[in-house]
Amino acid sequence: MTPNVQQPELTVSNFFERTPDLVCIAHRNGFFKKINQAVVDKLGYSEPELMSVPISTFIHPEDKQFTALRRSELLRGKNLLNFQNRYVTKAGATVWLEWTSIYFPEDEELHEELAHLAAVLKSDVEWVKNNAFELSPAARSKIEHATLAWYCREFSLINGLTCRYEGSFDESLLSEEVKTDLFRICQECLVNTLTHGQASYVRVVIEEKGGLLQMVITDDGKGFDIELHKRKPGLVRMRERAASINGELTIHSEIDKGTRICVSVGKNIL
Repeated sequence: MTPNVQQPELTVSNFFERTPDLVCIAHRNGFFKKINQAVVDKLGYSEPELMSVPISTFIHPEDKQFTALRRSELLRGKNLLNFQNRYVTKAGATVWLEWTSIYFPEDEELHEELAHLAAVLKSDVEWVKNNAFELSPAARSKIEHATLAWYCREFSLINGLTCRYEGSFDESLLSEEVKTDLFRICQECLVNTLTHGQASYVRVVIEEKGGLLQMVITDDGKGFDIELHKRKPGLVRMRERAASINGELTIHSEIDKGTRICVSVGKNIL
């Protein structure tokens, strides 16, 4: 007879410690209050080193100003959704991190976690409880590679901004690398639309066209001057992601006429 071994309950506390994703709690004074082991491993500093100086100490010099601006918005009650910035590790390497942050004024705490971890806590916690105590690689893949259709629905529900998804291509046919980069580019576009575009409607389309796979994101926002903003971190990140999968990113935008962003990828690398 096989003994019935009871596994410990998966709580938020032990999930905080066991998840491979970076999770932290920060005080509004700019210092960490609590970090998990993943933060230590990623940045290479010891926990005391990370806790003893302001968080801004570890942010890349070129990203300090706009990070401080977004943090001030967070403290005024505007949640930080899929925010990306660079940190410098103890070894001197530069790493990109993507954060979702929520401010709890009653605790004067910023609860920060990677974007896909936020999705786990909101949408998949029951699935995690029922299937695994420690997330296996297969389980993490299930969570991290959510579909664009799912993300567009979540984006609409959370932010109250209409986001319509139209897809004539089976996303399951994409390689994990292509799927992940398209997903992150879509996230970047939608966050920019939300925070800067002043749009009321966004449309995301993924389809085959002329031997290419194309993801096209259009909005009815205020538009922007491409030449003035081409070196902005968000646009640079999107171009880098597109290039990493041998794709091409094109942007068309006019003041008061919205924005159209297209990522084209050759089908031979899917």
